[in-house]
Amino acid sequence: MKLDLTPTEFEVSAHLSSGYEAKEVARVMNKSYYTITTHKKSIFAKNDIKNVSELTMMFVLKYGDPRLLTKAS
Repeated sequence: MKLDLTPTEFEVSAHLSSGYEAKEVARVMNKSYYTITTHKKSIFAKNDIKNVSELTMMFVLKYGDPRLLTKAS
């Protein structure tokens, strides 16, 4: 299973896989909404992912429960 992520993309993926919307991820990571959507597009494109459900499935299979990996408050 391929899931190629930079450290920032990993963090964005963990938040998205935990159920956060892009706007919430931006707030938690102190980034702009547009930066997060750019990361999301990059994650999807380079890993041939079509939606957040598919990302979540791949993320959980490779790394486990994303809620245990995020520091969101």
